[in-house]
Amino acid sequence: MDILFLPITRFKTVKSLEQKFSALLRSLIEDIAVSLETYDIPTDEPWLVEQEPASLVQWVPTPFEVARKMLELAQVSSKDRIYDLGSGDSRILIMAVEEFGVQKAVGYEIRKGLYQISKQKVQYQNLQDRITLIKGNLLNADISGASVITVYLSPKANKRLRPKLEKESRPGTRVVSYDFPIGNWKADKKVRLGKYPGSERSHTKTIYMYVLPQAFAGSTHPSAENKRELTKTAA
Repeated sequence: MDILFLPITRFKTVKSLEQKFSALLRSLIEDIAVSLETYDIPTDEPWLVEQEPASLVQWVPTPFEVARKMLELAQVSSKDRIYDLGSGDSRILIMAVEEFGVQKAVGYEIRKGLYQISKQKVQYQNLQDRITLIKGNLLNADISGASVITVYLSPKANKRLRPKLEKESRPGTRVVSYDFPIGNWKADKKVRLGKYPGSERSHTKTIYMYVLPQAFAGSTHPSAENKRELTKTAA
């Protein structure tokens, strides 16, 4: 950044000045890309997190260590196709591909700013052949191809998403939810993480991992949309 304070006379030609600024700009872009890959994006930037009319929840980034634990809990491998519903800045998708060897990852994100910055991150890391980003409402997502689905929503949003998961997920799909359970589904695995540092919320943070349809097949209160299907299955 010192170049901004150097006298123009230090540069013999306009071309040399342009070259110096170009080199500086490239360096800044690389630093920004690395920062986006490593650190949390500020949640108070309006252009990034502006609420869309159809948004189910306010965006709060999943801590990197939690994202890794979610993938570990689901035993994600190269054989999986992972879908992140409300993918934010795509950190879970990128981690799944780079650290767990996933060949295909799909993210649905409705916020324009987050969608755009996610595309830039994926392109910068040359992962566009393995990560597909879709700007759209997660309630309209095609999840038929998923073997693992990750969510970090809210109790109300989980309730709205639940019928879709029960109806459209293929048998054996693992669903991992951070912080909130999905109705009265029976978790196959559950990990309590304690309170998130600096959080004012009092409840303990937990990761829930479900296997479908076992998670809801024995439920005494299945989603209304699926009562008939469950009855047929039991018959």
